[in-house]
Amino acid sequence: MKNAWLGRVMVAVCAVLAGRAGAQSPLGSGFTYQGRLDSSGTPVDGAVPMTFRLWDDAIAGLQVGPTLVFDGVGSNPPPVNVSGGVFTVTLDFGDAAFGSEARWIEA
Repeated sequence: MKNAWLGRVMVAVCAVLAGRAGAQSPLGSGFTYQGRLDSSGTPVDGAVPMTFRLWDDAIAGLQVGPTLVFDGVGSNPPPVNVSGGVFTVTLDFGDAAFGSEARWIEA
């Protein structure tokens, strides 16, 4: 009797956990990018308009995905906050931007 009750509890727990795993949303294509910005060797502070591009080669590459502009103009996100020269921004070049190939970010 005790084993039958324990078995039912285990089945119920497994069913709940399996349902939760299926309800998770898929990962997006955005990622966090952190960089350092200096001006004449001095760390920058403040809100700085920035533009980011993704390339398929470091020198003679083709642009992959859209140009991301952070300047607060129109529907663009606001300028990037820089503190002590360090900034963190979320970039999303789209689902097709990354596969198994190397990519280079221009900031």
